[in-house]
Amino acid sequence: VALRGTLEIFDLALKCEVEDIFIASSSEVYNQPSIIPTPEEIPAFIPDIWNPRFSYGGGKLAQELITANYYNDFFKRKIIFRPHNVYGQDMGDDHVIPSIINKIRIAQENKTDNISILGDGNQTRSFIYIDDFIDALILVYRKGITKNIYHIGTEEEISINYLIEVIQNNLKTELLVNKEKAPIGETVRRCPKISKLRKLGFMEKYNIESGIKKVLNS
Repeated sequence: VALRGTLEIFDLALKCEVEDIFIASSSEVYNQPSIIPTPEEIPAFIPDIWNPRFSYGGGKLAQELITANYYNDFFKRKIIFRPHNVYGQDMGDDHVIPSIINKIRIAQENKTDNISILGDGNQTRSFIYIDDFIDALILVYRKGITKNIYHIGTEEEISINYLIEVIQNNLKTELLVNKEKAPIGETVRRCPKISKLRKLGFMEKYNIESGIKKVLNS
């Protein structure tokens, strides 16, 4: 998908005389970042090509390389943005926030007193509510400078344990949390530096508490 899809998009953009290319990459390209908050300029890498977890990040890196080097003379702007843990209503069950919410609600329905998570819960992430993400993406589209990479996220780094606490407080539960072994290659910390996005005028409207409340009340 990453390779063939990106090449097809570039070829079609050239055929249709599109002037601007915006590519959605991912925070997964950093694996275990050496600097927190992480600037866009630090090296991105894949530590183990045989671990299927890294195929996604590897695909995103391939997209970035294609963007940086393909048809350089035909586009006025080439911009890459790296989203960091976007969340909101109706986002499916495969991400950490809806997964935790579903586990808690199922436990409530079944009248059980515990849920399970992968890892010890001390892993940290930086989450951005969907409305803030859209505002940020529009800024990048309108004001972004060619041949630049922009993080779209916040610098509010929180642990998964704290995330669970916020969700439980809103759902008025105090379930026990069973902690299972994390998958190999799990990122311990992730939080973007967003000074470049700030310079475009971005200011988030939601922190994790207000964002979770809006998700649960929707």
